[in-house]
Amino acid sequence: MFVLLAFFVSISIEAGNRKGSQRVGGSNSKGKGSHYVGGKKGK
Repeated sequence: MFVLLAFFVSISIEAGNRKGSQRVGGSNSKGKGSHYVGGKKGK
């Protein structure tokens, strides 16, 4: 179970980093990136 969670988190971070850069543009440093990753992690 822990491995699955780590794997999911890894994908979430990677996807958030790539999509966040394109979607947010440059507001990632504002804290929107954290929200994006948090929302995915919570789901």
